[in-house]
Amino acid sequence: PRFLTANETSRGVILHWESPERSPGAITGYALEFRQVAERWELLGVSISGTETRLLVPGLIKDSTYEFRLVAFSSDYMSDPSNSVNISTTGMEVYPSRTQILEVLPQSVLAGLTGGICFLAVAVICSTAAACVMNHRRAARNLKRQQDPPIAFPPNKKPSPSQNSDGSDSSDSLMK
Repeated sequence: PRFLTANETSRGVILHWESPERSPGAITGYALEFRQVAERWELLGVSISGTETRLLVPGLIKDSTYEFRLVAFSSDYMSDPSNSVNISTTGMEVYPSRTQILEVLPQSVLAGLTGGICFLAVAVICSTAAACVMNHRRAARNLKRQQDPPIAFPPNKKPSPSQNSDGSDSSDSLMK
């Protein structure tokens, strides 16, 4: 690529370039490399078509300086890097780029995921509240049991066989 230039806009930086004069075949794409001051070159993970001659770069960090360059490629060819351009975001209104998850997942999947997370959070809160209420009731019941005087003759749920009222199972009834 030749004659790479950069223009600041309200949405980010627009890069312009011209296709290489000579290449062994048709250009299939471009790779954009960037770096901040005194750092190593990184490849921007955007696929740029071989027919494009401009690109909007959003999401730059405010009050930073960037350096950009392009490399053209085809199936069996890779050009030398273009001239590099420096851009400073000092004083620019910089807006972050869209998050990558929004580009990968459809909106309906994101809505379902958000709804599921909210439901899970509400379920955890409700179960925690129910456990606290039950624990409080148990503690109050135990405290009440400790404060009540003991019962002399606790009521039995079921009379034992030796306490039957008709006395049919007792040894005295056999004698009669």
